[in-house]
Amino acid sequence: MGPQPRDIFINTNNTIYVTSQAANSVLVWYEGNTIPIKNISGNISSPIGLFVTTAGEIYVDSDNSTGRIDKWTLNSTVGISIMYTCTKCYDIFIDMNNNLYCSMKNSHQIVIKSLDVISNALKIVAGTGNAGSTSSMLSSPYGIYVNTNFDLYVADYSNNRIQLFQSGQLNAVTVAGTGSLNTTIALNGPTGIVLDADNYLFIADQENHRIVGSDSNGFRCLVGCSGLSGSAANQLTTPKILSFDSYGETITSTMANVNTSFNTTQSNNIITLPRTNAISYNRPKFDASASWSANAITFADSSTVGGNPWGIYIDTHNSIYVINSPSGLIQIWLNNSLSLSRTISGNFLNPHFVFVTINGDIYIDNGAMNGRVDKLVLNGNTSVPVMYVNSSCWGLFIDSNDTLYCALGAQNLVVTKSLNTMSNITTIIAGTGCAGSTSNMLHGPYAIYVNTNFDLYVADRYNDRIQLFRSGQLDAITIAGDSSTTPTITLDEPMGIALDADNYLFIVDNHNQRIVGSGPNGFRCLVGCYTQIGSASNQLHWPQTFGFDSYGNIFVTDAGNNRVQKFILLNNILDPAYNQPKFCPNVSWNQSAITFTYISVVGAYPLGFLSILITQSMLLIDPTQTIHDNFSASYSIFVTTYGGIYVDNGALNYRVDKWTLNGNTSIPVMYVNTSCYGLFVDTTDTLYCSMFDFHQVVKRWLNDNSSTLTTIAGTGTAGSTSSMLNGPFGIYVNTNFDLYVADYSNNRIQLFQSGQLSAVTVAGARSLNTTITLNGPTGIVLDADNYLYIVDCNNNRIVGSGPNGFRCLVGCSGSNGSASNQLFGPATLSFDSYGNMFVTDLGNNRIQTFILSTNSCDEITSTANPTTTENPKEQVTSTQQITTSKKLITNQTCFSPKITLIPSTSTLLSPIQFRRSQDFYIVSLIELNCNNSISIITQWTIKNCTSICSNQIQLDSTIITTSTELYIPARTLVY
Repeated sequence: MGPQPRDIFINTNNTIYVTSQAANSVLVWYEGNTIPIKNISGNISSPIGLFVTTAGEIYVDSDNSTGRIDKWTLNSTVGISIMYTCTKCYDIFIDMNNNLYCSMKNSHQIVIKSLDVISNALKIVAGTGNAGSTSSMLSSPYGIYVNTNFDLYVADYSNNRIQLFQSGQLNAVTVAGTGSLNTTIALNGPTGIVLDADNYLFIADQENHRIVGSDSNGFRCLVGCSGLSGSAANQLTTPKILSFDSYGETITSTMANVNTSFNTTQSNNIITLPRTNAISYNRPKFDASASWSANAITFADSSTVGGNPWGIYIDTHNSIYVINSPSGLIQIWLNNSLSLSRTISGNFLNPHFVFVTINGDIYIDNGAMNGRVDKLVLNGNTSVPVMYVNSSCWGLFIDSNDTLYCALGAQNLVVTKSLNTMSNITTIIAGTGCAGSTSNMLHGPYAIYVNTNFDLYVADRYNDRIQLFRSGQLDAITIAGDSSTTPTITLDEPMGIALDADNYLFIVDNHNQRIVGSGPNGFRCLVGCYTQIGSASNQLHWPQTFGFDSYGNIFVTDAGNNRVQKFILLNNILDPAYNQPKFCPNVSWNQSAITFTYISVVGAYPLGFLSILITQSMLLIDPTQTIHDNFSASYSIFVTTYGGIYVDNGALNYRVDKWTLNGNTSIPVMYVNTSCYGLFVDTTDTLYCSMFDFHQVVKRWLNDNSSTLTTIAGTGTAGSTSSMLNGPFGIYVNTNFDLYVADYSNNRIQLFQSGQLSAVTVAGARSLNTTITLNGPTGIVLDADNYLYIVDCNNNRIVGSGPNGFRCLVGCSGSNGSASNQLFGPATLSFDSYGNMFVTDLGNNRIQTFILSTNSCDEITSTANPTTTENPKEQVTSTQQITTSKKLITNQTCFSPKITLIPSTSTLLSPIQFRRSQDFYIVSLIELNCNNSISIITQWTIKNCTSICSNQIQLDSTIITTSTELYIPARTLVY
């Protein structure tokens, strides 16, 4: 191992990783090995910190001079730079949200960077950058640990303490060592820290040459308890970092002794969990509005996979297996590798599918000519038959009972065989052997999927449907496609199928060249949504099968294009940049507007206008800043929460440009062939442009390098059908990624639900419900309750909807004019945070402000009651904050505040559950809907509940109940 082992990491497979500072390398041992099986070196210099993900990605502090974290895989020869820190990272951690933490010992702070965002920006989450001992400061921080609540524990080396920074807090609580409020243990230069399953602390107390730990009885020394350094088996010398293997053994890196020490806990302290039949494939959990980049990355092209790739399988380590059917090859990319790791060839003739078990056994269809399914191991050279069939298995699956399923597409059957017996007998569990469309028949079954209840899902290819055979049943229910009992989605030869963690369905819709999926809001298209064959990055050509990696990205075999495409899951992480006030049903605005600014400031024809946040200083007539460039007839603008200013520059320069408020240069972010009459950036950083002259709306994700645009509304030809537009103007995308379009020349507002190319008319001409007559609508926004507000341009007015339907709001005479209660060809509108309405009054060359009326709503008081449920094993707690908002006697208006609890509100029937042995907290977010000065009094209470909540619990004095956040430390609630 060489001198100076610094960090140690043990994964759940008991693989041990150690950084060797002197050898400039990372050493790797598999379980049971005494000799390293791998020595990772290359562009690594004097490494200290180390972390390994469940996918096998190795993050290591790599550069001694400038400070850098690199990402490696076990088989890679060079690391990829991930984070630039300008100093050494003495410890590294990656939390469940894919945030990378670096402990900057020499800079006295902890920084993080999201691995899901392409940015080098670092965020300080602990420490000020100066050495100190206050609650907000650190002095030479070393080891770090982040729990599942995203609370950060720091071994504050020079302060001889362990600091706990609760999620989002910059002030810490000392939980061990010098300055702790409770009696803990004396520390001298702590360097390493981990938590066990019950959130008890274990600490490498370096200068005391020992490991200490806590439990229900407090802190105690565990190993090295003489306090003397040494090289005997019961001694340590300056231990740095510790880690546990799955058996509870403590493994510690000790720098001075140049070794790695193993200490085994007594067996009566180890709880052995029963083995479970873990699944080998990924079932990610998605948000209801999850979306993927429209433009794919080509993971493998014809130079790698050859022609016509068919089956694909991705295991939980993100190893990818692809079937090259014509060549009879299995191609393997191990552990998230971007380079092909291995190609397996054998006596495979036109294989269709592959399945890989949790122990690495590979099952491959070999039925076309050889009439069987074969099993081989990753590093083996031979295969053995495990099932005999008389045609190809178009789909393979192995359930948690070790039962092998084969979809015999040519015979219209699905058959099974147990892998735990020597018998060659197969059992028919779906289909009759004859092609048909009744509930017990199949026609060309392709992909199959078996859930944990042993229910069988079948992609019934030539019946254009997905069939669900409940466990033990021979009659199926159609859950998607033709003849489904409830409205789902139209399919054309579905060939791939998978379920997510919530049992929602995802389907490769082969002849529609797309992938569709279901969710709580029904089915929608996810990628390839223009249903046209093509080879562009946003198109597919006869897609065959697909799989998820552990991050939720979609990999699909795009057979017609001889490639494997990767569609990246977009993180819905951005807050909306615009205001969505909450209004009462009878809200109104002062009919006489205030002119916010005139022609002398905005020039003639102010078209695009978006109000994000309007402060008192912004209500001055003089603008604080003006951006000049070679804009020509710009129609629209959008500003994001992080200050990116997106401006239409399409009339002559054929692009959309991005500015920053304080910058003096712009960069093109979208290339178009016409003006964008409307711009929008949704919460996944996807930019939308409405092309008035081309009668369509296009989009692109801003975080990739592709310039390909995806059409999401309109056909490019003017028309009035549900899939067509005629002069689209303003656009709006809600948090479910539904698109609203002001369809100017069709005098209507169209709603394209996420992934749909056919719209529903929600206002104006030909709407199914009685709405309102529109004449050239140009602008559209939604309020907090998703009610519509529309600029009815040629009627010179603003109209809006509410629980009582549509009505005119301002400019209601219908005639144009320049008086304060009139508009002349208004173009766009936006709300400020108080609910005042700003309108670009195009014909009058001005921006008008319509003030929210002072007496249109009654006083509203909102009160929420707390609930608590208790049982002998768990303390189940739900509380709500009691907040009262009273309207003051002024000329302003206050409405009910919006109160959001995180985690969300529970009920007696469905309570949120926490274990008494874990810390938990509930955060309240209060959004006041009032521009007066009001006071807020916060008081949390916790009660015991059965059928009613009656007795209030007496809380520990350390629990603060008057803050916006309620924090309950472990074991403080009484039974």
